[in-house]
Amino acid sequence: MKPLHVRLAAWGTVLVLALIAATVRVGADEVYEGVNGPQLNGTTSQGRAIWLVAADDRVREIRMAWRFRCDGGVRVEPLGMTARDTGAGFDQLDGGRFRFEDRRHLAGRDGDGAEVDVRIEGDARRGTSSAEIRLAGATCRSGPVRWATRG
Repeated sequence: MKPLHVRLAAWGTVLVLALIAATVRVGADEVYEGVNGPQLNGTTSQGRAIWLVAADDRVREIRMAWRFRCDGGVRVEPLGMTARDTGAGFDQLDGGRFRFEDRRHLAGRDGDGAEVDVRIEGDARRGTSSAEIRLAGATCRSGPVRWATRG
């Protein structure tokens, strides 16, 4: 039998790759005809791409990804997600600012799984975010990630 840290690393990689393939989509259960407005592209402080759509002085949709550092020798691939203003956890604030918070449980192969927490806030030009994954006794954190769009 392989050591626990090898099994956790393999399981964690498979889980996160599956997450990326499926892309966590907030509000996907709702009918959404798309967003009209300019797409703004940028980068995060981790060097990852980010894009969002702003319309009517508010952010309507944002897509970004995080890299993680994990304890216990676990390694995970970057996690990407899309949040839309029609989904739960997405709040429009004063002055064109928004805040998005989401926590979800993702089932694993053996009945266990992972908890994923995501927080994003800012406006159409800049903001901060963080993400955390807890799986099989290990915790993976992105740390605070700044982002900015251009254009």
